[in-house]
Amino acid sequence: MATKSSPQSLKNKKFTQLADLKDKVLSEDYVYDTFETYKIKGETLNNGKWDYKVKIKDFSKELSTELKVQFPWNRYWFWLGIQSGGAYNFKFHVDAGDFTFFGRRFNLFSNLKTQTNFKSFQLRLGANYWGDVCESNTRLEIYGNHGSNENALTQRTIVRRGSLFYGFVGTIGLQTLSFKLYDAILGYEQNNVNFYLQHKSQAGGKDGNHGFKLGKLVATTVVTRDNLDVGAEGWLQDNNFGLTLGAQSRLNSSTTLKGRISNDLDLTLAYKKKVNSLLTITTSALLGLKDPKSIFSNSSAIPVPLGFQFELNI
Repeated sequence: MATKSSPQSLKNKKFTQLADLKDKVLSEDYVYDTFETYKIKGETLNNGKWDYKVKIKDFSKELSTELKVQFPWNRYWFWLGIQSGGAYNFKFHVDAGDFTFFGRRFNLFSNLKTQTNFKSFQLRLGANYWGDVCESNTRLEIYGNHGSNENALTQRTIVRRGSLFYGFVGTIGLQTLSFKLYDAILGYEQNNVNFYLQHKSQAGGKDGNHGFKLGKLVATTVVTRDNLDVGAEGWLQDNNFGLTLGAQSRLNSSTTLKGRISNDLDLTLAYKKKVNSLLTITTSALLGLKDPKSIFSNSSAIPVPLGFQFELNI
């Protein structure tokens, strides 16, 4: 169930993502690809919230900014986002709240992405269903004047039975009737052990081949013991193989140190510190150990990819 400050249709980070995996040791806080990120978050009246983000990827380029505001009104939730750059810089989302139909709980939502000049847009209409065992999400996407993008229908279903869950997400292009996405997951979560096996599709369509073809197979496992998390993820695609190992240590209630290394010998480190109830600072760096001499021969002021993130909650 969503909290008062989280409408159901926004509870998932990404609609086409199969599930929120417990793999933070391998995925979160690695902010080295953006030199500086500033986040300011706060609350609005009536359990709403807002946040403002500024990214400085390269001082020679324009800043990337994003403002998001989320607030309720009666049974509805409204979400407004404005950002610089990208295909769309204006987003508007409406959540119609939950309702019961034949004893089942459903939710309806709609959102619009467009440019400030409204020359192109992406309209989405969707419905969610939550049962005791099954979650089902359906979304229709309609594009207007935006290149080669095709109207599409996406369906995601997740079934949970105790510690085991499985599911799929598929997207069909409505003009070509071709599969754009066909992902699947099998997961096991219990106490301090989590395991996931995923198929991430590589659908045809742009080259005229609209059939199924095997995509990327990904196996992930994360084990937690006291204040230590250890994770491993391997993938296989077209006879290519990759492996990432990671570990995270919670040094105390406010400090986290983590790192991961890939089979290409790319070592990523991250340090996260909650300075006080308002400010959290994260720093991260990427070291290419396969050719360490290149680090010291780099003529840049900062020879390695390095990032800082400052998050302020007010």
